[in-house]
Amino acid sequence: MSGTGESVYNLIPTETYQPPAAPRYVSRHSKTVKADFKRKVGVARVGDSTLIGVKQGVPQVRHSRIKSHATIGEAKTPLRKPTNFLRAHEKEPVVAPPSPYNYPDGRGRTGPLRRPPVPAPSDSPKLGTVTTKNFVTANAVEAILAVPPAPRDAGAVRYSTKPEYGRVPEYLETVKAEVDAEYRYVAGMQDAGVPRPAASVSLLDPAEIDELRTGLQAKWDALNARYQKIIHADTIQQVARKEALEAEMDAVEADLAALSAEFVFVQ
Repeated sequence: MSGTGESVYNLIPTETYQPPAAPRYVSRHSKTVKADFKRKVGVARVGDSTLIGVKQGVPQVRHSRIKSHATIGEAKTPLRKPTNFLRAHEKEPVVAPPSPYNYPDGRGRTGPLRRPPVPAPSDSPKLGTVTTKNFVTANAVEAILAVPPAPRDAGAVRYSTKPEYGRVPEYLETVKAEVDAEYRYVAGMQDAGVPRPAASVSLLDPAEIDELRTGLQAKWDALNARYQKIIHADTIQQVARKEALEAEMDAVEADLAALSAEFVFVQ
């Protein structure tokens, strides 16, 4: 029964509740408005010289707010009359009537032409025109008084002034250490799993030693020539190139020192 919404109690008629009506709104200024209206009845507008509609027995008090449209005020734009409706092209700008054109020299359109006539073949050109202007002095004065232009990179960031400029970033050192550790681990695994053959040592011939020394010396000279051409190392690439050349030169010098021994053995 409860699920369908039907009940025996629905058969009992219920009383309809009628809420009480709200009190009617009455403005608190109604009495003031009525009294003010009674005072203003028959009083002329401000500025009028006569009083119109004066009632007998009503005190005539001039009110400062008695004027035209005192409640709402006049419209900013007066309304048009029905007969004075908007015509076509009424709000378009009015163009001044055309006037005869006068040339800058004061001669009118009907006068002679403003341009000079074409020179005749018999007319000789004006020769011997020489200027007294000293262009060297004028150019010097103009260059001295000229305002120097602002540099193009005035507001740009100068990376050469930063403290970390020219240094290897820290994260590259971390990556390099990780790569070296991996190489050492792989090398250790190879050494542990693959047996090395027995080392064989032999003595180098003096002619071979001289040939190696000559080749290493030529290589060192070429590296030194490239190194001497590096004047400034301002960028990261230039610093890296300089350090690579220094490492190669040190390796060649170490090889030359090893070949300078009395007996040189190779494996």
